Amino acid sequence: MVMDEYAQAKKGRLRFQRLLVGVGISILLIGILISAFIYYNSEVETDADRAIGYESLGGDSYAVIPANSKLYQQGLEKIGGKSMLVSVELQTWFSRLWVGRNLAFTVVTLSFACSLACFLIAWLISLESPEAPRSLSG
Repeated sequence: MVMDEYAQAKKGRLRFQRLLVGVGISILLIGILISAFIYYNSEVETDADRAIGYESLGGDSYAVIPANSKLYQQGLEKIGGKSMLVSVELQTWFSRLWVGRNLAFTVVTLSFACSLACFLIAWLISLESPEAPRSLSG
């Protein structure tokens, strides 16, 4: 009777472990396929996409990006200090992760992390193996 319960518990853990590995592989493959699709169907973001105007200097024109101008940075620093400047840079970086080709790299990184978590949990389940019960008769 006790051996039956032990065998059923072991069988259930093994089934769950296989399910986690399968889910991890599926997440990884789907993430790679989706990120490849995003990468090949998106355009490269240039400075001109974020420009609010253009400046002409020596016959060449340059895009004016607010985050790169000293006046903009000084204004932010006056209003909120260094922490405001850092938070705006962090917000700009984070928002650029979800656009264009950067989105493809974000998707593949997140799918890799999720599949790695599934594999790690499956591995931890395999380590957690209770000992078989000993017979009482001795």
